[in-house]
Amino acid sequence: PVAIAQGIVEKLNAAEKPRLVNSISAVNGFVNFELDRQAFSAIVLKQIENMQGEYGKQNLGNGETVVIDCSAPNVAKYMSVGHLRSTVIGESLARIYKSAGYTVIRDNHLGDWGTQFGMLGRAIELWGDEIDREMPNAEPVRKLYQLYVKIHEEVEREKEGLPEGELTPLEKEGREWFRRLEEEKDPQAQALLTQTTEQSLQEFKRIYDLLGSEYEYYLGESFYVPMLPNVVDTFMRRGLAHKDDQERITVNLPAEQGLNPLVILKSDGASLYSTRDLATLAARLGWFHPEKILYVVGGDQSYYLQQMFSAFNELARGETPDIEHVSFGMISLPEGEKMSTRRGKVIFLEDVISEAISRARQRILGVESGASEAEVAQAYARVRSEKDLDADQVEEVARQVGVGAVIYMDLGQSRSRNIEFDINQALSLDANSAPYIQYSHTRAMSILRKAKEAGIVVETDAQPVFSDASEEDLMKHLAMFPETIARALKENEPSTLSLYMYRTADVFNKFYAVQPVLSEEDTAKQHTRLRVTAAAAQVIRNGLHLLGIEAPVVM
Repeated sequence: PVAIAQGIVEKLNAAEKPRLVNSISAVNGFVNFELDRQAFSAIVLKQIENMQGEYGKQNLGNGETVVIDCSAPNVAKYMSVGHLRSTVIGESLARIYKSAGYTVIRDNHLGDWGTQFGMLGRAIELWGDEIDREMPNAEPVRKLYQLYVKIHEEVEREKEGLPEGELTPLEKEGREWFRRLEEEKDPQAQALLTQTTEQSLQEFKRIYDLLGSEYEYYLGESFYVPMLPNVVDTFMRRGLAHKDDQERITVNLPAEQGLNPLVILKSDGASLYSTRDLATLAARLGWFHPEKILYVVGGDQSYYLQQMFSAFNELARGETPDIEHVSFGMISLPEGEKMSTRRGKVIFLEDVISEAISRARQRILGVESGASEAEVAQAYARVRSEKDLDADQVEEVARQVGVGAVIYMDLGQSRSRNIEFDINQALSLDANSAPYIQYSHTRAMSILRKAKEAGIVVETDAQPVFSDASEEDLMKHLAMFPETIARALKENEPSTLSLYMYRTADVFNKFYAVQPVLSEEDTAKQHTRLRVTAAAAQVIRNGLHLLGIEAPVVM
């Protein structure tokens, strides 16, 4: 091996040296290539300067369509912090796929059908007027939520003394109410569905605007109801489904998959999630002709989705796109209790975001919670004097930092992990957090702003002069940005990009700590460091955007 390596090196050194290789040597039977770090860093720097906001984008998808099913809240309820994961993971994946050359369709599959909607309808009949009197000025969705909680509390009381599994009177009434909607097309029930969906969508969009999430479609389960008879009939005609001994219609799945039969119609003829999900899949294929469909859904739904995907594959005779369950772990309260909308023990997502913004505002102003009006006024005056930020700008930065902290608290961890939501950790400037990364960006922008104020004009066409390993280390790290995006896409894992962004901030801060920029007297070195600083800021901006997080200019 030693002789072979030496022979290879001699032949390589006798020929023209490969591009970006500084030297080639043989060491203990290995052929070592030393990177020309100066030339490599110059190429990466110029690429970032030329592409700017486009840096990192690449054509991996060739315009093919990917449909992303995410968020999917239930109408007539507030979005809880439990909806955070599907919403922000789905939004980040949409941005990552777009940057990789895919056509992305985000379809928000609203929960506006089923027995639970029947329970709500019955609750409105029973207590709607009472809630209106008790909460005359409350938002419509707040009233609907109170009715939802109330009827399930009543159901729990009715269950006392009943045999396990037996329906309570209210549960029977709720099912009957839903039957009126599904089978009889009751006008009153239809009107309620339309009204509650419109009211809920208005509420949801406020939260989505805060989070920066967008959707091409908001199509609820009810939209697909007219398609259900055809779906069931097709399964039956092809011999893929049959009535079982309980008079339910079930689909037998391939034995080698080890899955139980999938029920697609109840014995009373009512549809299930599975019926509506199968119709949704068929519609998406017909409308969008996607190359891939991603279901950003909690891991607790894994078995059901396997059944549903398998049944659809049988229906489509194997001619299906790549359908993948992008699963994620649960998110819990600090006490560790799983959140439940039915019992009313829930943290509303808007409250979490508002709290994060409030604490970010306190951090900016340098005041504690509960500070007096006079103390807050003094803090605003101080920030205006020292940071040149007026009240509106303080609010904008607080929003960027607070919302970013909430999003990164989720995306900064592998989606497969269970998360205990810790708002203090989310807002930390000293940990793997959005504020730490955002602050690194504002630090870079501050340097560039001061350089401009000092009249320093950087010539970007000049050959850069890298004088320290910290500069070259930073450029080498920035060069990995496109590769990181490709890996995050391949794994459907935004946390891959989150970790890279944290390391980007870390590598930039190490460069900043050891290299004077504005005080550097050598013009060529100073200009190179300013260009490196601008490149780091650009990559941080681009990366945070793919995570759905804004990059403040000041903090």
